[in-house]
Amino acid sequence: MPSASTETESRDANEPWPSEAEDRRLLANQPPSVFITNVGRTRVRQINDGPWDDTPIVQSLINALKCIQAKRYRLQSAIYTVQAVYIFIETEDEDWNVYINIHDEL
Repeated sequence: MPSASTETESRDANEPWPSEAEDRRLLANQPPSVFITNVGRTRVRQINDGPWDDTPIVQSLINALKCIQAKRYRLQSAIYTVQAVYIFIETEDEDWNVYINIHDEL
């Protein structure tokens, strides 16, 4: 009678589980995004854009903040990560989404 095999593959404790590795791979393939949300009362509540070409996402953040400052919108918060920027403003300006540009430096 053949013996049952009890061999198992050992896994390094520091090695991520396949699902975590897959999540990281998928995230790495996503382009960075800039989410700008207006907490004020306007018909447009959020815009989502991303840097063009090789523009660093931090430059997109700086460009957006300069536009916000120039229009004197109230900045509630800004969060920077490698994959995304989240900016929260407050304004009653219905055209706020037209004036905030993450691509051009002021």
